[in-house]
Amino acid sequence: HSRFLNDPLFGRNNGEAVYTQWLCNVLAGHHDTQTKNFAETITLVAETGGRCVGFLSLNLSNDEGSILNRKIAKIDLFAVHKDFRGQRIGALLYEAAVSRASMADADLLEATTWTANREAQSLYGKYGMHVCENILTYHFRVQT
Repeated sequence: HSRFLNDPLFGRNNGEAVYTQWLCNVLAGHHDTQTKNFAETITLVAETGGRCVGFLSLNLSNDEGSILNRKIAKIDLFAVHKDFRGQRIGALLYEAAVSRASMADADLLEATTWTANREAQSLYGKYGMHVCENILTYHFRVQT
């Protein structure tokens, strides 16, 4: 699921290019300006037969200087190949992320997902996560 692929202003090819670049940036540890400064990015990979069938990008940060002064673990990207869903691969990746967050003494685990991604919402809800904020992103094509 990608909001970029479903945005009519991008079109399919541009949506794929934007999504691919975003994916590369996140996995390389480069984050957008709305994201906290992360101390560490961990990428967990699920393989079967030498083939990557899923991954989860977990960012660890110290929210020092904030009112709550807490350590945060954030699931930034999380995907399982459609042919391998329903085999607990997502559950195992999520559980590994929780374990890594715990080892890092994180106080909070955050995840974001697109509103149309019901599978992700269901998985997060199954593990006791709840919606704490809805963010709307608007696009407008500026004519030059």
